[in-house]
Amino acid sequence: MSDPNIRLLLHRIWQTWDESGHRQDGPRSFVFVAQRNPVQEAVLANWGITTIASPEGAAADEGLIQFLDDIRQCSVREG
Repeated sequence: MSDPNIRLLLHRIWQTWDESGHRQDGPRSFVFVAQRNPVQEAVLANWGITTIASPEGAAADEGLIQFLDDIRQCSVREG
């Protein structure tokens, strides 16, 4: 979330839904972060975005691999 372009994009999406009068109808959004940051999580939550973080102590790449593997396993069970 350190890229200002990503932050601007997310803010503009939130702003569009807010100004439309249908903020509550926007789709649920999620973002994967390598490390928890309470301030960042609060800002994103205000924009309706749920953060998913790597397990404590896990390297960023390991956490992402585990997250994607969990998704794959869930889709295999349901498919």
